[in-house]
Amino acid sequence: TDVATPAADAARPVRGTSMSAVEARFGAPTRRHEAVGQPPITRWDYPGFSVFFEYSHVIHAVAVHPLPSTG
Repeated sequence: TDVATPAADAARPVRGTSMSAVEARFGAPTRRHEAVGQPPITRWDYPGFSVFFEYSHVIHAVAVHPLPSTG
C-alpha cells in the first residue's frame, strides 16, 4: 500500500486553504470542474493531484496517478 509522506503532503494544498491561496501557490489548474451538490463541491485538477473545495476552501487534496496501460 502507498503511504503518504510529509514531503508528498507538502506538495499539495492543506485543508482550509482558500481557492485564491491555492492558485497563488500552485498556479492555475489544468482543469476546473463545475460545482456540484449542496454544499457545492468544486474540483480543480493539477498535474499529479486534484483539490476538492467546499464553497471556496480546500476540504481534501489527493494524489492522482496515471492508470497503467493495458496492452
